[in-house]
Amino acid sequence: MEVEGNDEAAPNPQEAHSAEFHEGFDDALNAWVEVESDVGQLYYWNYRKMVSVVSLPQGEHLSWRARRCEGNYYYTACDTGQSCWTIKDMPSFDLTKCLANRTSGIKIEPGAALVLNGLVENSEFNNHVCTVTGFHLNRVVVMLPQCLGSECLAVRAEKLQPLPPGSIVEFTNLSQTNLNGEIATVEKYDPSQSRYHVRLRDGSVKSVTGIKVLPRSRCWDLDVGLSSPWLQWRKEQTCLFIDSEGNHRRYSVHLPLNFSQANKATKGKTQCAWPMIFYLHGSGGCSSFFTHSKKTLRSNGLQFAASHFVIVSPSCDWTWQETPRPWILELANTLRAAHWIDHRRIYLTGCSMGGMSTWEIAAARPDIFAAIAPVAGHHRPEREDGIARSIGDKPVFIVHSMHDETCPARLEEPLWNKLVEHGNRQMVINLAPAIDHCSMYERTYCDDTTLYSWLLSHRL
Repeated sequence: MEVEGNDEAAPNPQEAHSAEFHEGFDDALNAWVEVESDVGQLYYWNYRKMVSVVSLPQGEHLSWRARRCEGNYYYTACDTGQSCWTIKDMPSFDLTKCLANRTSGIKIEPGAALVLNGLVENSEFNNHVCTVTGFHLNRVVVMLPQCLGSECLAVRAEKLQPLPPGSIVEFTNLSQTNLNGEIATVEKYDPSQSRYHVRLRDGSVKSVTGIKVLPRSRCWDLDVGLSSPWLQWRKEQTCLFIDSEGNHRRYSVHLPLNFSQANKATKGKTQCAWPMIFYLHGSGGCSSFFTHSKKTLRSNGLQFAASHFVIVSPSCDWTWQETPRPWILELANTLRAAHWIDHRRIYLTGCSMGGMSTWEIAAARPDIFAAIAPVAGHHRPEREDGIARSIGDKPVFIVHSMHDETCPARLEEPLWNKLVEHGNRQMVINLAPAIDHCSMYERTYCDDTTLYSWLLSHRL
């Protein structure tokens, strides 16, 4: 028979054999396999590194394609076209036995709603909900929510857990059809029956198996299809984020200007992974990054930012005297799992109150951000040592005016000195002369591309 999507024939079971490695196949760079999951989604698995990703890493070589024949996977070598049932030295074990030995009461089957946890090399996916789509060798293939790109991952069974309390789900395939599509919240998981107890919006509680619910992302209405070829006034996408306590939060998203064209160029097989700027506004309002003023849209800085980054602007619901709300980090942690985001190039910046918040948020989770840029910021003096110790040697680009009377530079200098004391050698201090506090946004983000170029030079 012909294999859908290519011209290679499936192997005859009577002729199947273990393929010998070609010369140069002894390193993990040449152990990448393109796998088609049970739902037709492609992902890439390295059987020596034991990792799976949605896109083949840049500069690495695809060696095999895995497809199904009569329920079993077979492999086709990309360079010779030779097909086989197994690859020499590919690890294998009984997945059924692995699943049967689990003691947590979790039931792993196609369609089951679960959550990822305990991943080390791909830690950006931890605590993200997913749906089981099938199995491949010693891995369970799962799919993330659609708004994150419907990314498929192949993970060990022990990295999957029941949905925790508070998870948002949608009923599906119920015999009580009027409930299909209804939204509910997980109350608890009953391991003795492998069932979720979920609470509906009317307060009633229903017991269902894991295949009767679809896990929903907390990025509720994010639409990656909404992108524009040019920068427009007030055309950022305003979205809803539901935090871990069920509160509704608002944030704005601007996708890169050539986002759609870049995805079309890949013919839908993969998506470009874009760097992301997390921008925190000042206390003067809840303006997003591109709505500071209409006249700045044509500036070199904003045009560059609109073309090179995904820009996320949370609506900061705190004052300059308060600590930033925890949901900001929940939002950042959710978005970094999207496969159209480069999780190694997430940058945090903000102006005025947003500059203060940049220090605080970066200190709370320095592992998320590749670099930070506090602008005209101010913070509480008692936090200086803790911030400097937590941030450590994180790349920091500080922008401040020597004539800022609202947030005087002299009040921030002790923190800068503390960073040096704690060993930071990647701090850049950009002092602007004769500019008032209210003009620091234009000075930093609009006048030139200095900040953006500096950010792009850093990655986790």
